[in-house]
Amino acid sequence: MKKFISIFHILITFLSSAQVVQFYDDKSKENVNYTVTTINAVGMPVKDSDVDGIFFSKKGSTYYKRVTPDNRINVLWYGNNSDAINKAIKASIHYFGTQAIQIAEVYMPAAIYDIDKTIEIKSVKGFKLTGAGTSTTLRLRNGVNINDMILFNGVAYGYLGNFEVVGETGRVKNVIRSVWGDGISNPPAGSLRSSTKNKFENIHIHGETKFDTGVFLDGSNQNDETELINITIAGNINDADKTLYNNAFKIGNGTFGNNLSHTFIDCQANQVRNAFYFNNVGGVVIGRGAQNCNTYILRTGSNETLSVDGVRLEGIGMIYNHNSIHYAGDNITLKNIWYSGLGRGLRGAPADGNIITHTGGTMNIIGCRFLDPLPGTNFKITSANSARGSNLQITSNLNIFGLNFQGSYRGVEDLINAGAPTSVNAIGILVLNKERSGIDSFPPFYKKYAVKP
Repeated sequence: MKKFISIFHILITFLSSAQVVQFYDDKSKENVNYTVTTINAVGMPVKDSDVDGIFFSKKGSTYYKRVTPDNRINVLWYGNNSDAINKAIKASIHYFGTQAIQIAEVYMPAAIYDIDKTIEIKSVKGFKLTGAGTSTTLRLRNGVNINDMILFNGVAYGYLGNFEVVGETGRVKNVIRSVWGDGISNPPAGSLRSSTKNKFENIHIHGETKFDTGVFLDGSNQNDETELINITIAGNINDADKTLYNNAFKIGNGTFGNNLSHTFIDCQANQVRNAFYFNNVGGVVIGRGAQNCNTYILRTGSNETLSVDGVRLEGIGMIYNHNSIHYAGDNITLKNIWYSGLGRGLRGAPADGNIITHTGGTMNIIGCRFLDPLPGTNFKITSANSARGSNLQITSNLNIFGLNFQGSYRGVEDLINAGAPTSVNAIGILVLNKERSGIDSFPPFYKKYAVKP
């Protein structure tokens, strides 16, 4: 009897006329309340097959149900690996999945969780998977090779955050991927859209984790209105292996219109080829920035509106590179960007010094400061046609307001390389140069707006 009490530490109390039993959980190291019950999780009479030792227990002929305040499930009830997290997720959806939005939370307390298979959240609204901050670590197990570490598969109004990711010899293609249910191109009517009102927050992916893409908002078939806040993704580029560290954030799969209105706030990318890869989609990027990446923003295909504001870029080869057809109706705004080509490790320096390539639609560059081009290069902004054909004419509009250059250049006319048909408006360009000064070589279309240093 003493041994029984030392293990379960039973305490019988009464609370609001309901009998409560308190057991000690050896896995999560906490006292847990159970209430007497005659009903199982689906409203049917409870029976022995419902007893799992976690949610339902039985002592003598009496059944008890675990008390779960705020519908929170502790992963440590099941263990500290990917199997435990998946069991906690399935239990959460099973026990709380019939309720309204914000149905449940799976909580990962401070611990190291060994991951050897995908953590999947599937076909649910309002699901929340959260840790305790940097003391919650998801560690990719050595030798493992998986496609996704965390998969939001048909999730809406979900939340993911407050943990870090590390690894050694294991590999993962996408650390986090969000996709419409099962990635099918034509989901059945009424099915959930992944990334609808989802929020990812306070996640740090460390450089020793071997990944291709940090966060992938897949375009199969619809993703929209994702909010990403304070996400830091660090790679460790090895030019000998092109399958690693390609993108910190990848948005879209190249299918027009299948990603809409994503917002990135205070996100940081280090030592990856592309900080952001927008593939047939636009979005909003606000704050933080990138270090030692080939390209800050790579875009392909026709795109929605893109706005970038208040970022700091160091050791970046190109700020913006759109390298395919870009429709005239699209609009790109680069605002309050601080850029320096100098960094701890230079990446992807373009041979011609091109830091911005704009190939169609309207681009606005407002209130930016560009310092120190990459060694051996000169600053250049190119706005030109990306494609022409007998029935296709792609035009570019380039508007520059309050731009400060500091560094070397062959001649100020080289700062803007406008290929026809391009409309250029430039107001308030200040060029500070250690080697020469003067604005005598400004082209006529913006010479009168330049400010002589």
